[in-house]
Amino acid sequence: MQLPCSLTDLETVSQAPLVADDVVLRASHAAQAVVRKPDFTPFNAVPNRTSLTDGLKTQPSCGPDVPAPSAPAAAAATTAARSAAQQGVEAEWEVWKAKQHLTGADAKPDSANPAQMDHLTWYEAHNWPLPYPDEGVIHAPNDVRGAYLSYAENGG
Repeated sequence: MQLPCSLTDLETVSQAPLVADDVVLRASHAAQAVVRKPDFTPFNAVPNRTSLTDGLKTQPSCGPDVPAPSAPAAAAATTAARSAAQQGVEAEWEVWKAKQHLTGADAKPDSANPAQMDHLTWYEAHNWPLPYPDEGVIHAPNDVRGAYLSYAENGG
């Protein structure tokens, strides 16, 4: 589907419902993001409360992102200490990740095993102490169900 290119196109498309993933969407939602007259009303900016560099092994040259203090009513973030076994599994994932060509000049999109990528993404997003859903432990890359399926067998 080609995206609307102008406000007129958005207005035309907004009359017809779009169906995506069994959810009916209206293009009018997109039209509401485009206005004919800008609103210059002053507003108060809200400080960032999530670190954008959390979990990076190598911090950017400008240094780590330091978010604003949490709201007083917010629950404190928990950072569980990792056992030696967990650190070993995390190290195995780092070795696996280094072999996947995920970034850089030789990056290959969608070439990593999807089951393993799902697990890695989950573990990194949860800072490693939380097992993947419906699994009781954090698995090493080669222990993930479906880890030995080839790229072609995974839809590649």
